[in-house]
Amino acid sequence: MEGKERCMGRSKKTQSREVELVAPGYWERSRRPLEILLFLLPLVLIYEIGLIVLLKSDTGILTNKAHHEIIRLFDLFGVTSAAMSLPGLCLPGIVLVVVLVLWQFLGRFDWTVNLSTLGGMLIESMILAMPLLIIGQVIARSVPLLATSPGDLQQLSIAGRIVLSIGAGLYEELIFRMLIIAVVHTILVDFWKMSEFWGITIAITVSTICFTLYHPLVAADGGYSLQRIFFFLIGGAYFGLLFVFRGFGIVVAVHAIYDIIALVLVPSG
Repeated sequence: MEGKERCMGRSKKTQSREVELVAPGYWERSRRPLEILLFLLPLVLIYEIGLIVLLKSDTGILTNKAHHEIIRLFDLFGVTSAAMSLPGLCLPGIVLVVVLVLWQFLGRFDWTVNLSTLGGMLIESMILAMPLLIIGQVIARSVPLLATSPGDLQQLSIAGRIVLSIGAGLYEELIFRMLIIAVVHTILVDFWKMSEFWGITIAITVSTICFTLYHPLVAADGGYSLQRIFFFLIGGAYFGLLFVFRGFGIVVAVHAIYDIIALVLVPSG
C-alpha cells in the first residue's frame, strides 16, 4: 500500500507539472507574443483609423513622430505603403503585427489564449501608469507630455489627442524598447559575452538616453530645461524596466494610458 501511495503521489506531482506547462501563470502569459498581439491589435486599428478620420487635413496627416520616423526609414529603402498597395500610413502597424506573429511562430508558443489574461493586462497597465503620472506632477506641471508638442495640442480635439497618445505608446515603445534594447542586449550579451545583468542595464540606459533626446528638451526661454530632461530620463528608465520585466504589451499600454490621461486631463504649460 505504501509503495502504491508513493507511486500515486509521484503521479500527482507529474500531472501538476504537466498542468503548469500547459497552463502557465498570468505573469508568463502576459509576456507571450500572441497575448501581446491580441492586446495591442485594437490600439493599432484605432490609431490607423484615427489618422484618417481625425488627424487628416488639407495639409496632410498629423501623425506621431515615432510613427513618422519608421515610415521615413522604410522610404530610404524604397519600401512604401503605395508601392505595396497598402492603405495610407499603415506600414508601421503591419510591421508591428508581423514581428509579433513571427515571434509567436519562431518561439513555438502555444496558440491557446486565456481572455482573462487580456483583462488583467489592461488593469495592470492602468495601475502601472499611475506612478509616472504622480512623478510628472511632482517634478513640475509644465513638463511637456510624451505624445506631441504643446503647439500641436492646442489644435487637437480630445479624440485626436487620444489617437496620438496611442501612437506614442505603440511606436515609441517599438523603437526605444523593443528595437534598441533588443539590439544592444544582443550585441553585449550574445556577441561580447557580457553578463545578463550588465547587458540589460546598459541596454536600458542606452534606450533611456535615446528616448530623452527624442523629446523636446528646450524651455520657453530657449535654454535646456532640467525638469524636462529629468522627467524623460525617469520615464525612459521606467518604461525600460517595464519592458524587461513585464513585456512589450504592458509597456505599450502603460505609455498610451499615461499619455491619454495627461493629454486629456492635465493642461499643458
